[in-house]
Formats: sequence, structure tokens, C-alpha cells
Amino acid sequence: MESQPERQINSMGQIISKAKHFMASDRADMASDTLRQGLTHHPESAYMHGLLAITLLNQNLDDECREAVAEALRCDPNELNSHFCLSRLAIKEGRHTEAEKHLLDGLRFDPENVVFMVEYARLLSLTNNDKKADDVLARALAIEPNHEGALGLRSAIKADRAHFASADEHRTKALEANPDSAMVHIRVGASSLKSGRPFRARRHFREAMMIDPNFPGLEEAYQESDRFCRWTYLPMFYWTLVLERIPGRQFTFYLAFLVAAKGLPAMGVPDMVVAPILIGYLGFCVYTWIANPLTNLWLKWRPLR
Repeated sequence: MESQPERQINSMGQIISKAKHFMASDRADMASDTLRQGLTHHPESAYMHGLLAITLLNQNLDDECREAVAEALRCDPNELNSHFCLSRLAIKEGRHTEAEKHLLDGLRFDPENVVFMVEYARLLSLTNNDKKADDVLARALAIEPNHEGALGLRSAIKADRAHFASADEHRTKALEANPDSAMVHIRVGASSLKSGRPFRARRHFREAMMIDPNFPGLEEAYQESDRFCRWTYLPMFYWTLVLERIPGRQFTFYLAFLVAAKGLPAMGVPDMVVAPILIGYLGFCVYTWIANPLTNLWLKWRPLR
């Protein structure tokens, strides 16, 4: 016959399993209700308090999340979910040093926790420390090679640093490991835009919408990528990418224009060579001025597809 303590352990396991099932189904409200009921029978369970904090964080119930964290840390100062929640709350409020402390605490308690590594890398990237973030993600992927978050974030960082071949490699791995993840398709889409592939980006945003049409901001991202793919705007899209990667941006091109306008004739270059260069430059200036209204007209005539 099963003893009373054994029945309590099984009951706690069932509660946690049920809550995790709701969390996996994006039912954070049901998960938090389940955990609250369970905590009436197991008030000293640090893990259940920490899991409750996660569900409340996912519902943007920050004050209630803090209360659950306080209870979890009262039961166990090393409870990992609580430190994760505190880091997220600190990031949300712009307290990056405090967020880093909580993430490093979590990694001190569990040095091979990939979730904390990815979150720490995300914080490092947010604070413009991409090199260190990339190193952290490399360690995370050495532990768990197919981790969705690590692959997606490392792909984005590689694209930001213009390491497009490596970014493609990580995107491919992420898609192979998680083909039905809306988040993976969103990350691939965002990374594709940075590497100058708007048609690929639009395709992945569309795939993500088919998987999770209610994902926040996804429809706007899809609409933006479709705009970039319109032929009236496509040159403007690539022009913007070029400007982002050239020191001085518009001033560099203006200097080139002055060199062409003043320097080439002084060097004895014939007008028949200089004139097409200057006319082409002025024509492109006109295009950049009318690209947006032209695309708006096209979107009215041929709406988002």
C-alpha cells in the first residue's frame, strides 16, 4: 500500500506535469491556476513557486510574479526559475547590471544551463557586446547543438556582424531541428532581411503566420517584408542596406558626387563620360524621393498577398 508521503510526491509531480502541459499549449492562465491550487497542498515547494512565477511573467503580471519569486526564494535561495524571472523583470525596466547578476547567479548554481546561457547572450547582445554573446552561445551549442533559441540568436548576431555565411549555417540548423516553430521562422526572416534577402524573409514570415497567426508583431513584419519585395521599393531596400554598412553613409556618396562633378572634369575626363554619371546620380536621388509613394500606390492596386 502506498504511504502518505509517496502519495504527496506523486500528487506534486502530477500538478507540475499538468502545469507544464498548459504552458506548452500557451495556456499560461490555466498553468498558473493549476500551480496555485497545487501550492495550497505544497506551500514549501520552491520549484512550484518558481514555475508559477514563470507563468505570471508570461502573462505580464509583474507584481504577482515578484510575489511568487519571493516565496520561491524563501523556500530555496537557489531556485533557478526565480532568478530567470528577476533577470527578465530587470531587463524590462532597463536595469541591465541587475539582470546580469541574476543570470550569473543562475549559471553559478547550474553552469551548464543552456536556457540561462541563451538569456545571458541575449542580454549581452542587447548591451552591444555581440562578441561575448557569440562566445556564450558557442558554449551553449556545444552542450545542446540543436537548441532553438541559441541557434536563432547566434544566426541573428552573425548577420548583424555581416558574417552571412555563418548566419546561414545557423539558420539552416535551426530550421532542420525545429521546422514547425514559428519563432524559428521569424528569426530566419529577420536575419534574412539583414543579409539582403527580402523574398526569403517574406516566405519565412508567411510560414510563421501559418503556424501561429496570433504571434505579436508577426503580421506587421510580414507586411513590411512584402513591401520590401515590391519592385518599386526593392532598389530602395538595397540602398538602405548599403548605407548602413558604409562609414559616413549619405556623406560618402555626396563626396563621390562632388568628385564626379568637380574632380573628373579637372582631370580632363570628357563631358560625355561625366554627364551620364551625374544624371544617373540625380535620377537615383529622385527615385529615393518617390519610392515610398510609388510603393503605396502599388500596394493599393495589388494588396498584400
